[in-house]
This record gives sequence, structure tokens and C-alpha cells, in this order.
Amino acid sequence: SLEESSRLVDSYDDDVDIPVAEWIPDRESRPEEEPDAPNPSTALLAAGFVASLVSTLALSRLVLEVAPMPTALAAVQCAAAAAMVLIVRAFVASPNESTTAGQCVHFASVPLALVCCILASSELAASAGLNARVLVAALSPVAVSVADRFLVGDQPSARGAVALAVVLAGGVYACYATFAWTKVAATWSAATFAVQTYELVWVKMVMERVHMSVWARVFVTNFVAAALLAAVVRSSPEYGRYTAVQHALASLPDARAGAVIGASCVSWLLLSLAGFKLRDQLSATSFALVTALSFFAFALLPLVLPILARPSDLGLPQQLVLGASAIVALIYTPVRKHAPKLDPNDEVDRAVKEANRMIAEADELVAAAGGQ
Repeated sequence: SLEESSRLVDSYDDDVDIPVAEWIPDRESRPEEEPDAPNPSTALLAAGFVASLVSTLALSRLVLEVAPMPTALAAVQCAAAAAMVLIVRAFVASPNESTTAGQCVHFASVPLALVCCILASSELAASAGLNARVLVAALSPVAVSVADRFLVGDQPSARGAVALAVVLAGGVYACYATFAWTKVAATWSAATFAVQTYELVWVKMVMERVHMSVWARVFVTNFVAAALLAAVVRSSPEYGRYTAVQHALASLPDARAGAVIGASCVSWLLLSLAGFKLRDQLSATSFALVTALSFFAFALLPLVLPILARPSDLGLPQQLVLGASAIVALIYTPVRKHAPKLDPNDEVDRAVKEANRMIAEADELVAAAGGQ
């Protein structure tokens, strides 16, 4: 109003700095949502992420049975996802979307963490099977919650703590007894656990500091990861199996082989989109819980689709334990929007711009009032 603008100008003194702090949001006094208030859109997005991850794992299992080249398959999926992003954005471009080279450089640690997770998970699956992967997925949320507490300042709510305990107890009970405790399996389990925990925490921290659109994040991550994975394949024993894989794929009907590989690439793209969007809305701990529940669901999938059953999978008693744990954890997992930590530098910049805008408006109003 004119009275407010006049009062603002009257209080202005050229020799006194503008109290910028008045325009800086106080993080301590910001209104926050109820800690366990469910958010329907976030829950729907989480369900889409779980479905994408389960379908990607299932389709990849079918491909790897014929072509045992997990790193090469991941490289193909990443490259296809990056290409599909370019195609989609060529037809559906956002005029306000811009990504700088500096943002891409600062975001480069994300695809590097993803590549490390893919390599460690591939070795773990080859040396220990699905039960070890589920066990690592059950242990990771607890480690992520500890890292969240000390690095970010977040701590799980009461419901979140129940979900963590249920996932941990169910995963350990179901998989520990059937785990093949060889030296190689134990080594890759520890490596996968460390890399996955680091990836879950670090990617969330990078996303809060490097502001990019979801499409840009998906493209940069998959493009860089495809290049790194291709370099790994070229220098790994998988490259020597290329000819044998060609013959194996040639023995299949072209439609079936192409459809399964193509479906896995589309599923990987959907997983990337849903994953980055979900990370924006959840804390690292909640996202780790959703990831663990996805592996629980994949372990239960052979009960619904017997074609995916393998001798190395969990037995029926273990699957029942995982199913019960997943249901209880699903009820208590805090699927809610997570208020991101604001960058103080960005806050100051926005506050200064807001202060200058308000002063300019006040000057214009006072000048107009004086003219009248």
C-alpha cells in the first residue's frame, strides 16, 4: 500500500545498510509440515519408482541369462536413456530451462557414484546372489539415517524409526541364514554396502546444491555413466565374451531379444526420472527405505511370476518374512515431501534482489504521490 511504501522510504537512510536479514527466511522458524503427514503425489511417485526398479531388475535378469554382460547392459541402458531424453526434449522443450557447463561439472560426481554402484552390485550378484543384494539393501537405510543425522541434521521420526527397524530385522532374518559366506561374497557385500550408502547420501547433498531440471539430471547422469561404463567394458573380461553373446542373442527370435532389451532401456529411463524426482521430495533416509522395499518386492516377484524364479532365490519361508516386513515397513515409511536445505548464498542473493525490488516500487509510489 502507499502508506507502507512511504513508511519504508522514510526509514531508509543512505548511511545505513538495508537490514537484509529481514528478507532472509529463518530456517529455524520456517513452518514445516507434520513430520508424518502423507502426501498422495509423493506416494504415487514412490510407487512408480518401485515399479520401475522392479521391472528393470526383472528385465535385466532375463537379458543377462542369455548375455552375461552386466556392465555392457548397463552401458546400453544408460546410453539409450540419454538418447531418449534428447529425443523427448527436442519435441517438448522448456523455454525457461537452461543448464550451464558449470552445473554439469559440479554434478559429475553423481554419475561417478552411480557407476560405482553398478559395478559393485554386478560383482555382488555374480558372487553371492539375490539374498546378499537384499541384505545390503536392508542394511543401507540405517547407515544412511546415521549419515543424515550428522551431515545434514535430519533424524527419522518415530514412524521412520519403526520402518528402519522392521526393514533391518526382516532383511537380516530372511537373508542372513541363506547367505553364502565366502571371502569374495563378504568383500563385495561390504563394498556394495559402502558404495550404496555413499551414493544415497552424496547424491541428495549434490542435488540440494546444484539446481538442475530433472531432465538435465537424467541426461547428464546417463550420458557420463554410459561413457564410463563403456570404458570399463572395453578393458574388462566382458569384452572378450562379446562374440559368444552375439551368437547367443542370434539364436533367439529377433522380436523377443529386441523387445526385452528395449523394454529394459525404457524401464531404466523411467527409473532415472522417478528416482531424481523422488529424491527431490524425500530425505535420503526415506529414499533408502523405498529402495530397500523395491528389492524386497523383487525378491517376492517369483511368487507372482514363476518364470523369474531361480534356484539361488530365497525360499518360501524367507519370502514370507520379507513380505510381512515389507507390508509393515510400507505402512510406517514416512512418504512425505521433504523441505530441502536452502543454500545460504542463494538466500542472501534472493533477499538482496527482493530488497532492491521493494525499494524501487516504494520510490515509484512516492514519486507518483508527490506528483499528484
